[in-house]
Formats: sequence, structure tokens, C-alpha cells
Amino acid sequence: MTMFRQCITLILLMYAGSMSATVRNVNNSSPSPGQFSTLAAAISASLAGDTIYLAGTGIDYGNVTLDKQLTLIGPGWKVSGAIYSGNAQVGTITMNNLAAAGSRFIGFRFFQLNSNTAAVQIFSGIVVQRCIVDDCLFLGNDDWTGTLVEGNLFTSTGPNFFAPVSSANVTQSTVRNNIFNGVLFYATSNVIEQNIFCGTSNANTAIVSQGTLNTFRNNICMGRNCLSVDNTATVTANMSFQCGTNAFNGTGNYPNTDPEFQSYTVGLYNWAHNYQLKSSSPALGAGFGGVDLGVYAGEGVYRKDGEPNIPIVLAIDIPGGLTIPANANISITITGTVHE
Repeated sequence: MTMFRQCITLILLMYAGSMSATVRNVNNSSPSPGQFSTLAAAISASLAGDTIYLAGTGIDYGNVTLDKQLTLIGPGWKVSGAIYSGNAQVGTITMNNLAAAGSRFIGFRFFQLNSNTAAVQIFSGIVVQRCIVDDCLFLGNDDWTGTLVEGNLFTSTGPNFFAPVSSANVTQSTVRNNIFNGVLFYATSNVIEQNIFCGTSNANTAIVSQGTLNTFRNNICMGRNCLSVDNTATVTANMSFQCGTNAFNGTGNYPNTDPEFQSYTVGLYNWAHNYQLKSSSPALGAGFGGVDLGVYAGEGVYRKDGEPNIPIVLAIDIPGGLTIPANANISITITGTVHE
């Protein structure tokens, strides 16, 4: 896995050879083999439409500002039991003007993603995929529309979506195959499906607050207040268990039903838990359209390791030891894969 963290850039650059936009890589460890040693410098050098690959150093890249549409891709992370490592970590990412709309954030850990503009704006086409989000998506005064939030882990028990004013919303967007510890504030007219909402033993944490007209389906809610999903929403084929209020607004749901995860105890997300369903689970085939409930089914993808859907190096074999004679021929074997 260490070799993968160091060498994924090679495959990413090969993959990008057919793309018209430029791919840059950044590594903030020392000595740095990346083109850039700071993420801010890589962003400054990039043009709209470019891609930046972040090496998984485990060293925080700090807070950054986007004033153009970019794609930021990390390597995911190594998971072993209850421990994860090898991630690329960023602080707060601020989109400070509308030119940053359409940016994509894939396969790394960050604190907060926000829009912060002087005027009320409509940010469209943002993608947050296979990331760990430690605080929230913060809308400022803006609407985010056509957003894809897929396959992420939101670790905060507070707001996972938030805005300082009720006029700002995530709207007409898709929120799928995520694990949430916290609450979705200001989410209106979205499809919210195939998610797991983890809750604490008090079992009364809201799921959606100050959000209306959503389609809420195929979700599993543990230790939550299920009536917090507004009665203006279309709520069907959701399962609740160990919740303070197990009943949903809507029909065709499964109140107070154990989904039978492979391993789980009531509480917040834990890396040691396995949220795949047992063969005896009542959530199998119970969803809208006949799909399984939870994060491992439906149209989206959830990967516990957060690895992005690009060619990935798994191993590199360079024979001959540490010293290779000058002008010698060598044979390098690269083993890789492409995820869904």
C-alpha cells in the first residue's frame, strides 16, 4: 500500500494523457516527489478544468481557496480493522466565486467545503465523492443545485449540510450511498437514497431538518428521530432500528426492524463495523425498485477505502536490487486495477 501511495501519480498521469486538461500532482511530505509541495501552489498554477492529484501523506494540506472549476483527487485510505491511514487531508475548501461551480472532490479527507461569495449565487454541478467530511458542506448564502454527494463518510454529529440562512439550500441534487453521523439541514427537493444514518444511544437525533419536498428512500436509520423527515417528502422503503421515534412519515417503510449488518452496535460510525447485510437481512431486496437497502446497493458506489474510480497501482516490481548498472536493461512489472 505504501508503494501505491507513492506511485499512483504515474498511472494517473498515464490515464490523463488522453484528456485535454492538465493533471498536476502535489505532495507535502519531505522530500517531496510531487510537482508541487503545497496544494495552494498547485491550485494557483492550474487553469479551469484541470485536475490535481493529492498524495496520501497524512500531513494536512491546510485551508485552500478555489476561484476556478477544478477536480481534486486523493488516493482513498488504507483500512485495517478499526484503523485507517494513508489519506490526503485538507482543511477548509472555500469556493469564493461562481467560477468554482462544477468542481469535483474525490477520495480524500477534508474539514469543510463551503461557498463564500459576496452575493447570493447558484452553484451547480459540484461533486463530493468517496470523501471523509469532518464538519459539513456549508452553503453560505448560496443554493447548490445539481450536486452529487455520493459514497462519503460524514463524521460530525452536528450539521452535515448547513447554511446560515433558510433561503440557502442543497436542492435538485442527489445524495446517495453515504454514511452520516449528523443532520442534513436545508436540503430541499433532492433524492436522498441508499444512505445509512448512524445515531447515538439517545436515539433522538434528527435526520433532515428544515428541508422539504425530498424523495427519501432505501435508507437505513439507526438511533434517530424518523419523524424529522418532513411530511412534505416522499418517504418510502426506509428501515429504522433502535430509534427514539421509529415511525416515518409515509408508507411502505420498515419501522423498528433490525437490518442485520454483518457487525454493528448502536452508536456512531466505527471503522471496525461492517455495514454489509447478512444473508438473513430483511433489508435485502426491500428497497424501492427491489434493490437492497443501505450503502452497498443502488446506483451509487460506497467504498470503505474511499479509493477513486481511476486506474490504481497496487504493486511495482523492479528486479535487480538497489543498484542497477549504467545502461542496463530492466524489466518493471506494474500491477494495477480500476475500481467501479
